[in-house]
Amino acid sequence: MNDNITLEDYRKTFLTDFVMSDAASSIQDLIVYDCGREQCVEGKWVQKAKKPYYLFHYICSGKGTFIQNGEKYEIRAGEMFVIFPKCVVEYYPDKKNPWRYEWFSVSGRLADEFIKRSNVTVDSPVIRDIKNGKIREYVDNLVNQYLEDKTVNLGCVANLYLIFHELMEKNEGEKQEEGYKNSYINEAMMFMKYNICTKIYIKDIAQSLNLHPSYFVWLFTETVGMSPKQYLIDYRIKTGARLLLSENKKVEEVAKMVGYDDPLYFSREFKKVMGVSPRDYMRGKFSLNKSFNTTKIDSSNKNK
Repeated sequence: MNDNITLEDYRKTFLTDFVMSDAASSIQDLIVYDCGREQCVEGKWVQKAKKPYYLFHYICSGKGTFIQNGEKYEIRAGEMFVIFPKCVVEYYPDKKNPWRYEWFSVSGRLADEFIKRSNVTVDSPVIRDIKNGKIREYVDNLVNQYLEDKTVNLGCVANLYLIFHELMEKNEGEKQEEGYKNSYINEAMMFMKYNICTKIYIKDIAQSLNLHPSYFVWLFTETVGMSPKQYLIDYRIKTGARLLLSENKKVEEVAKMVGYDDPLYFSREFKKVMGVSPRDYMRGKFSLNKSFNTTKIDSSNKNK
């Protein structure tokens, strides 16, 4: 197929797919071309050549497989996949639980921008975790109106805008949640830093963030890769290690500076973390891979 085919050429070739009311056809910012729904049967294998529009599939029930640019995606009910323009794709239902899906094709001046703002790309064409029931409702409405009227009317276009609105809101909500999580972790680390010389309990950190202690422990561990208790121990000991090398102080003094009233307990914890006793560390008997390091989470990091 010619990659340079225009939407108008495609429309003329398959005129029955593009029956539009005069009002809807005048809207060029976001154009609906066709819609439909199907309960697939085992063995239905679809191969699509390059098309000049985006083609969305919402999985109503069941599951199946989608292949685009050689990448295979397993998709189930409540998820969507997007076929990008000029991509050759294949998709087929699961043998035991074949999918039922609804589809719609879209183009127009705003399509690229809306797709981008929904965080959908040719390398990441699957939209998962769609917990917002409005998206399913708007897809249903779009398909129903198209099938009932046998035409793309203003109601179809309106529902398409609503679908993109919810997809973009979903993406922004995920970004905001990620930002909140990272903000909590940074605040927790700053709390530890500023209170390193005192006794710190996990409940104190959680309370300073207005979080339940159990949720805070889960969130910190999920984001940082270690529990807040272990992080605090590491932070105290590695701060103490730096002080032992840079300050002219005794082990007992450094222990108090990093929150240990008992220097013997500090020494035991120090050896667990650093591999040597504080005095051997001061004499230079330490491994380079135990050098001081801290973790800082910023808004660009993803959860581990």
